[in-house]
Amino acid sequence: MNKLDRNFHLNFSPLYATVAFMLLMLCAGEVKGEESSDDFIEEIVVVGSSEMQDATEVSQDLTIIETLMPAMSFTAGGYGGAALFNERGTQTVHTTVYKNGVPVNDAGAGWYDFGHDIVTGLESVKVVSGPNGVLYGSGSLGGTVFINDKITNQAVVRAGSDHTLLNVALLDAISITSFDVTNDSVRNDNTEKDDYSNTTIKTVKELYGVTVAMSHTDYDYDYDNCYAADWSQSNDCLQTGEKTDVSLRNNNFTLGYSSSDSEYFTKGVSTWESEAKRYYFDARESFDIGYPPAKLIAGITYDQEEYAGEDQKNFSGYATINFQDRFQVGTRLSEDARVYRVGYALDGFFTNFSTSYRNPTLYQQYGDSWVQPNPNLEPEEGMGFEIGYMGISAFAYDFDQNIDYDGAISQYVNTGEYTTKGVRFKESYSVPYGSLSVKLGYTDTDQPRVPEYMGSIAYFFSFGDTTTEFRYRGQFERAPGPYDGAELEDISSIDFVLTRKISERFEISFSIQDLLDDVTEILPGYDVGGRKMFLTIQYR
Repeated sequence: MNKLDRNFHLNFSPLYATVAFMLLMLCAGEVKGEESSDDFIEEIVVVGSSEMQDATEVSQDLTIIETLMPAMSFTAGGYGGAALFNERGTQTVHTTVYKNGVPVNDAGAGWYDFGHDIVTGLESVKVVSGPNGVLYGSGSLGGTVFINDKITNQAVVRAGSDHTLLNVALLDAISITSFDVTNDSVRNDNTEKDDYSNTTIKTVKELYGVTVAMSHTDYDYDYDNCYAADWSQSNDCLQTGEKTDVSLRNNNFTLGYSSSDSEYFTKGVSTWESEAKRYYFDARESFDIGYPPAKLIAGITYDQEEYAGEDQKNFSGYATINFQDRFQVGTRLSEDARVYRVGYALDGFFTNFSTSYRNPTLYQQYGDSWVQPNPNLEPEEGMGFEIGYMGISAFAYDFDQNIDYDGAISQYVNTGEYTTKGVRFKESYSVPYGSLSVKLGYTDTDQPRVPEYMGSIAYFFSFGDTTTEFRYRGQFERAPGPYDGAELEDISSIDFVLTRKISERFEISFSIQDLLDDVTEILPGYDVGGRKMFLTIQYR
């Protein structure tokens, strides 16, 4: 029997299992139901994990991936190129991304592309480390990312370096963003200009105790090195796409929908199209148990994915008990697997252990005209461990029956075990007139292109109404993939931001990305870097 008892056939549904678990807890002591549980599921305390929380800054970051991973935000393909989260050396499909309470990983591919999430300053982000399949579902093997929109009245204009951003937010409820930029060239083997445009409309409003959030993005992305129907190569390539997510939620339930549609053109002729949809429902309740009270949270989750005429349904029940934010144990049960998690924290020390499980994605199973189907793929299973004290932590993940693409047969296959482990350090220090923020990481992983060493150092200081920040970030010793040649170059950048507060409502900023103009080949044929200057004006 394997780690997750995958072949153990449950003779009762996950809902009954959750109810049975709650009844067992009722027998352990007096239970007091609450009128409302913790504030949304992403705010539930995950004992024993490290967390990163931040708000986006429109004068510093252009896309949300820069806020999430300052050292990992170098993206091949310029603005609009795929920006994926693999901060701990896991595959990009091993992190679940929630937007306003709804999972938004592509229902076909399984990953989430941050390349079309433009920063306006109205977003907050949170990362919960470690395998979190108990609370956040089967895709959270390598961690969980939350993006939340909170709309307040503002106007933002940013211009410079073939680049314009305009955002207007009105009535504390609706935000409209227009973003246009010209990449010098997506690839470094030609000099043509490649454009990217993005229009995003968002609304967030509370109605009768339910928070309603909607977001729609429409984008066009010029890129290079695509193929026509006769397999001739061309640099006349265009990707058009739409992304939509809708959520209704309160403290006890979340109802949501997300979709990601894209179409690819070569010389104006459509060559490939993808349409993926997800329907999601989660309901939960919390109870106080015994004395001193422990917090029991129990719930059910239904998730339906649709891609290329196929669908995949997942239904599970979960329960977790939190003893005074010091010790936590939980389990999630579904028809395919059961996973467990244990966490402990005390006086700056924290540790957690968890098992994980992920079914293959619809794209991996059924493919398309470019990828051969493989309906016999085995699910991925894994376990993870993390231990830390204050700002330093160590982690290790072990995955079985890993799913990866085999280019020789144009098919996704089970490639066996892979591991990733490492150390993270994060701390802020008070210095004269400001602060110094340090984030460092060491990663030893079987996955390619992940830097062995990475880090960012930000020095922030202020004089009256003027603030200045210098930020250094870099990636070193990146292991090449099978088609990358013998080695990949190290990447680094120094960024500068100068901000002046004109009044209580007006703020003006001047920023320089890549101050030293250090152009680097991030992947064969793709450059990053190059000095860019922006002027940002904000009215709030």
